[in-house]
Amino acid sequence: MKHSLKLDREEAKILREFERGELTGINNFKKAKRRLEKSARKFLQQR
Repeated sequence: MKHSLKLDREEAKILREFERGELTGINNFKKAKRRLEKSARKFLQQR
């Protein structure tokens, strides 16, 4: 598939993996997001 966007290496890698069906979703995204946000806040407060 030809794409008209200019992608950097990381973006191109992600696109290739997506097109091959290699990416998976996150179960219970909202819960995972809250956990990661809490972790990030705790880390940033230590600095």
